[in-house]
Amino acid sequence: MSQSILAMSRPMPEAFTQLLGSLGEIVVREGNDYPAGATVYITTPMDPTGSAVVNALPDSVKLIASMGVGTDHIDLAAARARGMIVTNTPVVTEDTADLCWALLMATMRGLTGSEKLLRAGEWDGMLPTDMVGSRVHGKTLGIIGLGAIGQAVARRARGFGMPILYWGPNRKPEA
Repeated sequence: MSQSILAMSRPMPEAFTQLLGSLGEIVVREGNDYPAGATVYITTPMDPTGSAVVNALPDSVKLIASMGVGTDHIDLAAARARGMIVTNTPVVTEDTADLCWALLMATMRGLTGSEKLLRAGEWDGMLPTDMVGSRVHGKTLGIIGLGAIGQAVARRARGFGMPILYWGPNRKPEA
């Protein structure tokens, strides 16, 4: 029985490739070359997978798997025309929203400046006026795109009493 070939658009995290290695041989695409005999093409939202890429994949590819939430970077019509299934990884929605909030809070409260002082051994206490930053409560949050991740970010903003403005193609109901 021959082993499957899994083609990747770029090198992926080692833990991910080790796990996938149990399913088949992992081959990272080089330039515009796609490994003959590959049955799965694994891509990321950072790698546009338009019609030219989809049509360049070997006929043996039956699945395009995106290591990310959306499929906006994949030409779904081209994949459908070739009989390919397209999947994504929706489980990162909440984790991505958490990371967004971690970065937002760190920025608003000036945590990176405090951390740099601490690591440099220059932290000598803190006066009430030092590195106070800005509060998040009651600020207006702007979100570009209110897909799954944008909605998860917006849910977290409710706990801070933040009005939300967003831009996106579809009006979402008030929640």
